[in-house]
Amino acid sequence: MKVHENTIHKDLIDPLKKECVGINNFVTKSIGTHKDSKYTTFWLGKDDKPRSFVEYIGYTISLQDFPNGFPDNYVGFEWWMQVRDTKESITFHYDKDEGLSSLENKYIYPIQSTITYLTNVGGPTVIFSDEEYNNGYLSYPKVNKHIVFDGKLFHGVIGPLSKIKPTKDSQRITFLINYWHQKPIQPNCIHFPYDRYSLIPLTDEHISLQESISKE
Repeated sequence: MKVHENTIHKDLIDPLKKECVGINNFVTKSIGTHKDSKYTTFWLGKDDKPRSFVEYIGYTISLQDFPNGFPDNYVGFEWWMQVRDTKESITFHYDKDEGLSSLENKYIYPIQSTITYLTNVGGPTVIFSDEEYNNGYLSYPKVNKHIVFDGKLFHGVIGPLSKIKPTKDSQRITFLINYWHQKPIQPNCIHFPYDRYSLIPLTDEHISLQESISKE
């Protein structure tokens, strides 16, 4: 388990939150669900060049998480977002190739899983470190906090344990990245459909700001 802060430049947090909410609405309303009510995630291969602001942020986070270079079996990362109500829970689960799980009942896990919190609200992430679910970690949301953990660990969110009193407009927003040794299958994980939804374009200012940070 690793925890970092200052993962994203402070001036880029609000644009990323806005982008995450927009993409979440697009996925929910325009793409819809797949088998077993699963939602679409997106893919950036190891050799793919980021085409948008959100992909660039994901790419720079991946460089931070592997400062000594990617593992030999690394092929790329899967990214998506969660936009939840303040007290909303997320069912305990294993991160996996969701398409293979639904279609063939195969459980293939990522190399590592990550969560970047974009708001302070919502319940903590609970990550169990043993198969008996007796030991683990409790991670409360904090803006710009980034956690990295083994992709085979059982985890979820306990919404009622939120420390902050909910308001009508408050949301628990997270940006998530999983690092993979093989790409999860379509249609659950796809390259972003730029022909169907316009993302915030990547600018020189975004790059300059993000390159200036030093994670803690």
